Amino acid sequence: MRVVVARRGGAVVGTASYAVATADRSGWLLWLHGREERRVVEPLIDHVMGELNGSSHLYAFWIASALSLGLEALPVEQRPVTHELLTSRGLMGRDSWRYLVLPTDRFSSGAGAEDIATVRPTSGAGEIPTWQLVMGDREDPVASAEIALGGHGCGVLWWIDVAPAQRGRGIGRRLLAQALRFLAMRGAETVAAFVDHADPRERDPSAVLRLLGSAGFEEVDRLWSYESPRRRR
Repeated sequence: MRVVVARRGGAVVGTASYAVATADRSGWLLWLHGREERRVVEPLIDHVMGELNGSSHLYAFWIASALSLGLEALPVEQRPVTHELLTSRGLMGRDSWRYLVLPTDRFSSGAGAEDIATVRPTSGAGEIPTWQLVMGDREDPVASAEIALGGHGCGVLWWIDVAPAQRGRGIGRRLLAQALRFLAMRGAETVAAFVDHADPRERDPSAVLRLLGSAGFEEVDRLWSYESPRRRR
């Protein structure tokens, strides 16, 4: 992995990281930050793409990094300059995830509500704290969810699922409420959720979007990944 830094007057104003996979010579723009200043972002992208020019295939924002608690993609509403420059350089964008947020001060905690799931930590030492909530048997749960708590009071709902035969009974709402209470009690000020909608035919997101919407989550962005149109020989 290599890192390139942009400076102005001795101060760092942008940086990017990239790598080439030894197995197939594919090139990867892992992350890039330049405060969405075109005069910073554009030369960084051009430098990285020049360095990766001989790669068999190019990917950008395809792999999650340790710099954030989110997914491996670019929030296009917040990063319009980066998005426009990547697509103008011939990379194809893939709109994969819907990014939703709920401030916990807008969450009704349901004081006195009964927990329906057991909670166990799933993270190791030195990792971002994560927990799994399971209702019923762990091997064949009625419902389950995974949550995390990053820095600056940012919680994440990674996923929530209810067994098909158990849906329509309010279990998802109760499990979501327990997950939000759990995070709020540990200092979360906002909770983010990511919903995969890359292929609605394979995974219909409508039910989970309704569930999150009923709890007050609002969509704030779409998350995109990018790749070159065809693999080079």
